[in-house]
Amino acid sequence: MRRQNRPQTDPLPKRGWIGIDVAFLAIDLIEKRLRHTYGEKFREFYSRHGIPKDFEGAVALFRENPLDFQVWAVSLVDGQPNEKKSEVWT
Repeated sequence: MRRQNRPQTDPLPKRGWIGIDVAFLAIDLIEKRLRHTYGEKFREFYSRHGIPKDFEGAVALFRENPLDFQVWAVSLVDGQPNEKKSEVWT
């Protein structure tokens, strides 16, 4: 996620930040906390990179790492992914 410019009247914190993590669950957790604190308005002021935004991105993630794809797909419906690592869709 990358912090973007925003008006000073905005209720979001007054500092810029960059969050980096290789685990999608960590990014998803931060997003949920921001949404809980600031509502959907927080989406206007940040961007995220490396997470599928379309069908082609989802296919690429699946081909690269099926387990990461599973975690990403479950997060779309606010589900809880299986904590047990297993060989799926291989």
